[in-house]
Amino acid sequence: MLFRSASVGDNNQNSGNPDLRPEKIWSSLVGVEKRWGKRGVLNASLVQENFTDQLTLVPTGNGGVALGNVRDAKRWGYDLSWTLPLAVILDGLELTGYYRWRTSELVDPITYQSRPFSGWNGRQLNADIVYEIPAKKLRMGAWIWRGDNGSEYRPDQKYNWQTHQTWAAWVETKAYKNLTIEFGIQDLFGNTFRRIRTDYAPDRRSGNISQTQFRQRSLDGTWYLVIKGTI
Repeated sequence: MLFRSASVGDNNQNSGNPDLRPEKIWSSLVGVEKRWGKRGVLNASLVQENFTDQLTLVPTGNGGVALGNVRDAKRWGYDLSWTLPLAVILDGLELTGYYRWRTSELVDPITYQSRPFSGWNGRQLNADIVYEIPAKKLRMGAWIWRGDNGSEYRPDQKYNWQTHQTWAAWVETKAYKNLTIEFGIQDLFGNTFRRIRTDYAPDRRSGNISQTQFRQRSLDGTWYLVIKGTI
């Protein structure tokens, strides 16, 4: 049985693939860790992944597009993570986070040239700072995330997403008996997502661009109030 899915917004259809094989991954990781005090931690690691039958979008015999297999592919990069107590600055203050970098390579089933995986490259940074006052049963913090959303490849299209950033801040109290109250905000002044779509005729192998589309989606900032309790 052949299944199809459709994206109305992008006017695309994906077919099913009865010949799809499970993706197999061989991973290697080398890392070092440094600890100090009760909570201080620094981690660094190198990552290497080799794929057999890696999954990506491929053309089908009926002129459609389906998830299919690429024989060999690889991905590599590094990870950094940290927990940094900042009591020397302010008692109860702590910074945590991670930084990740990835790059990858496979032989494109359309152009037969080397290219990255769809959506699996670039940088990601997440940092979270928390301040806790146990005597007042009060916690507060903020976090920020920034990342490269990379590219997506279809037989006749390429999508590029711009680097995206989001942030939030919150405060929590347990000062009231049997209650936990948390108030937070995220992207208070709104946020914007941007994407460029390039169409090729008849496919990416030709290099002939038929059209380029720019899409921008804006979201309002949000806030929330959560009250939890026990009876």
